[in-house]
Amino acid sequence: PVTWAKNISLKVGGFETSFQLADPVATITDKVNEVTDKVNEVMGGLDSDLVKQAEALEHKEIELDYEENPTKLFLLLQQKAWGLAMMQLEKHPEEAEVWVYRKFVPESAPNVPDASDPGKSQALVKQETALSTVVKEPGKYRWRLLPLHASIVLGAPQEVTTKILLTYPEAARKVDERGSLPVHLAASRLDVDDEGEKVVLQLFGAHADSIDITDRNGRTAPELAKLARARKAAEKQRLMETASRSSRLSRACIETSASMNGREEEDDDDDDDDSSVKSSFSTRFRNLMKGSKSMDMSDKKSSNLETAKSD
Repeated sequence: PVTWAKNISLKVGGFETSFQLADPVATITDKVNEVTDKVNEVMGGLDSDLVKQAEALEHKEIELDYEENPTKLFLLLQQKAWGLAMMQLEKHPEEAEVWVYRKFVPESAPNVPDASDPGKSQALVKQETALSTVVKEPGKYRWRLLPLHASIVLGAPQEVTTKILLTYPEAARKVDERGSLPVHLAASRLDVDDEGEKVVLQLFGAHADSIDITDRNGRTAPELAKLARARKAAEKQRLMETASRSSRLSRACIETSASMNGREEEDDDDDDDDSSVKSSFSTRFRNLMKGSKSMDMSDKKSSNLETAKSD
């Protein structure tokens, strides 16, 4: 039975509670635990928000305009100076996390008179407001790439792309201005990149879920890889057919040349035959002439002999 009671108030972390100490000690423990749980719940929520804010500040993406101040790593990749790019990455690994972009900018249309010029009163608009038809959305990204995206698009050696990925693995989860992950870009290049298979597998390892993620055209990386292999097979078939046609043409040319040489030799033989015939005709004609002369001489001798006899 309860023989005594005492009211107790507790204030912890800005929260206050009170209870009557009339129960066994176990009840007191439960009350204290309840207060502690409430405090931890509130403080835990505050800590969570603070952590998120800190992470956002820590991992805030940095973007640099290609026209003004691109990173040295990006420029070296663009110049395909792979060795220097590797050295720059060693010295400044933070550049692997920096986006470099280029935007569309408004431009004056060519050969547009300026209406603000009194000497060109026939102009309808001010030149500064006449935009080229090519620039439809000024300020929009033309492209926006991380070094990982750039290394894949520019066909960097596999060891360069791997080094960038190891330096900043989170890049495997980042999409470019067209909504393509690095693995989408790598899978699309399997028809021209002999080492692309290794890169694709490494990117899958860094971001396993990317195997099911689609690009803006609704195609996954495996589907893009299949299309690239089909293009490669078609190109190989085309080259084989071209080589076959060239081989047949070469053989035909050789056969034609041999045939022409044979005809020339036949013509030479014909010339020899003609010469032989002409020679034969000349001999026979000379013999015939000699025969005629002999016959004339015989006739003359016979005539002279008859005249002598008559005398």
